[in-house]
Amino acid sequence: LLSMSMQADPKVQLLKYLLASDVAKAHEVLQLVSQLLVATRRGGTEVAASAIEGAWYMLSSGLSHSKVPAPSLSFFSSSQFMHDGSWMNGGLFKALAQREGADVKFSMPHVRISEGMMKVEVQAEIAPGHEKTLSYAAQMKHLGRATLRRTLVSFDLPQPLGSLRPVLSMDDLIDVVYSDDDMLILVDEAGHTEILLSESIVDSALHSKSGDILSASELLASPTLALSH
Repeated sequence: LLSMSMQADPKVQLLKYLLASDVAKAHEVLQLVSQLLVATRRGGTEVAASAIEGAWYMLSSGLSHSKVPAPSLSFFSSSQFMHDGSWMNGGLFKALAQREGADVKFSMPHVRISEGMMKVEVQAEIAPGHEKTLSYAAQMKHLGRATLRRTLVSFDLPQPLGSLRPVLSMDDLIDVVYSDDDMLILVDEAGHTEILLSESIVDSALHSKSGDILSASELLASPTLALSH
């Protein structure tokens, strides 16, 4: 069981909800994010470009926006594509699965931000035991205070498609509303929220010494997470 202090910690409550819910509801996540920002007074503070660099896991990839149309994806020639909809929270991967009409299981997206670039990668299980790596890359330009312009550069798929580039420029403005060594919370102009948790915390907490994957409840009760906030 979580200690009383951990139960009351808005950061842990947010993680608990994301890890324990099969389909996290966007409005409930936003309420938890608001509670975290009020408790920590982080909202609106300046964030250095270097503060978001590192390796992360995207905990919010399963967020459900009930009022947002499903994203769509179209291919043009052998090297270009067009995406309609948000690409927050792995929207490109979801659009590809919808286009192909496939029941694809995605791993938790891995995110690496370094030297003004963001790379997001997932393992897609098309059939039991059959996985493919999908990724996209975007340029990140710091515009001051806590605002970034993110421009999609490529969508990298298995052969024969390979690396594709967008037909039209795809960029968005995102605000870093929360940032510490453990967690990043990004919000775009439409209010889509992306929540990233440090790779080191996830790797330490999800794997026991024997190499077994721990459950969400074990992650929440782990010493690693307890020490992270």
